[in-house]
Amino acid sequence: MLALGAGETTAILRGTRLREPLPLWGAHAACYYGKRGHGGSPEDFADPQRARAWEQGDTVEFLAVPTGYFKLPNEDWVSDLAAELTPWNRTVVEKWRQEIEQALWLTVLRIYRFRPSKPKLHNNTGINIKSKPFQVRSLAPVISEYEFRTRLKDIQATVERYTRSLVAGGDRPMETASDMYDIAALAKDTGYGRDQLAKWCQSLAEKKQIIINGPPGTGKTYLAERLARHCAAVGAGCSDLVQFHASYAYEDFVQGIRPMVADGVLQYEMAEGHFLK
Repeated sequence: MLALGAGETTAILRGTRLREPLPLWGAHAACYYGKRGHGGSPEDFADPQRARAWEQGDTVEFLAVPTGYFKLPNEDWVSDLAAELTPWNRTVVEKWRQEIEQALWLTVLRIYRFRPSKPKLHNNTGINIKSKPFQVRSLAPVISEYEFRTRLKDIQATVERYTRSLVAGGDRPMETASDMYDIAALAKDTGYGRDQLAKWCQSLAEKKQIIINGPPGTGKTYLAERLARHCAAVGAGCSDLVQFHASYAYEDFVQGIRPMVADGVLQYEMAEGHFLK
């Protein structure tokens, strides 16, 4: 669970679906403890050295909010999927998966950090922790909105890649994140570093606007077009170019009355501008 709080992952695989927000504790047993209650260890992760830094404590400071689900069959390829989308070792997931029979749920979580709190517990068995209601303060997302949108696209693309061969007509090309205009393509086209581009995209996601200024002919429009194309792909949106000039009015951009000829008769009707279209 602390891997979620560290921003290492935004998805978990479980035998049941998470339906409500829940605080995250570091438990004595792993998510994939199976029928024998196998406890987690650093070696159960793909990166044991990194996992050793996730120390559990008696306070809680992270809240997991479910934002989406994938219902998956209990088949061998799901273990590979879990190893790719979560920090767990494939062997651990495979052993756990073979001990259960029901379908599996890949849940996408939005993780928030709040001021550390030590709530009163109903019980704490190391596997099942229940607390009395408590308040959280200073709630803030662990990763930015832009980064979260990017991860959602990557998760969906990964699930589609694994299930492509199982879908009827699987030889039909399926759009994935790599087929879209990703950050790598944006960096290649513009010559800017990925960190700088991600910073600008994050600003656009948070502030809803970016102003690029500079002398004529330095590539401002070129950069803006490709930033918009990338952000639209990540956010499942759209982009278009509008040229503002001295005579460009509100009626042109939003809506206004336009003269129209119908059956030889001149009429004036309310027409949508570029923005509403």
